Amino acid sequence: MQRSAVKIFRRGYDRKYYQHLKKEAKRKQNQEDVPFISSVELLRSYALGEPKQVSAILQLDTEKKLRAQVVLPHQLMKQNSKILLFCSPKEEQIGKDLGIDYVGGAELIEQVKNGEIEFHQCLATKSIFPQVVKIAKILGPKGLMPSPSKGTVGENIPEMLKLVAASTNIETDDKGIVQLPIGTIEWDANKIKDNMQAVLKAVLALKPSKAQDVKFVPTFALGLQDSVALKLPLKVWVKEDAQQ
Repeated sequence: MQRSAVKIFRRGYDRKYYQHLKKEAKRKQNQEDVPFISSVELLRSYALGEPKQVSAILQLDTEKKLRAQVVLPHQLMKQNSKILLFCSPKEEQIGKDLGIDYVGGAELIEQVKNGEIEFHQCLATKSIFPQVVKIAKILGPKGLMPSPSKGTVGENIPEMLKLVAASTNIETDDKGIVQLPIGTIEWDANKIKDNMQAVLKAVLALKPSKAQDVKFVPTFALGLQDSVALKLPLKVWVKEDAQQ
């Protein structure tokens, strides 16, 4: 009886020890014990002193094309980003004075309908919004449809412009991957982390209500332009976000 009891005890101990080793191996693989600043320092060693971009890279478990917008706490300079404003004739001069790329009303709506203009952000004043709704099937699939809830439809054109200038589009590619620049490698690690957290929060807001975070985002990484990417522990980041 005693010998049998000892065998059972050892089996139980071995099983627990195996589970412990498995858990530690998974923690090591997911870099749960590696501080974010250490990940940034490692990427800096690959940058060789060049001011390269760093990007948030997320693989999403979805077959649908997903889009969202995020306001990064620390802004990057946007290049070749064109903004369009639908407005009444009385409001056109305001938009032009603010340097908005395309400004107009019914004629501009027709140009967009015919695919004559390429732009990346879209605003509309309340007076013309009912007409803009008519081309929602064109703007919507591209993530360009202005919306009162997003702050891209209103009466205060300077404020709307300020909002879109601070916001960045998030979009999955055909493989469900999101890759979004969030800074440059010479930035302070905390600034990069703040932007990374903002992107993750915006992406997780897209997941189905019953989906688990780690299953919806199986891969969460920080990448260096034309170089390597480091996998990050999603559970740790979600936990930190909940504590904020």
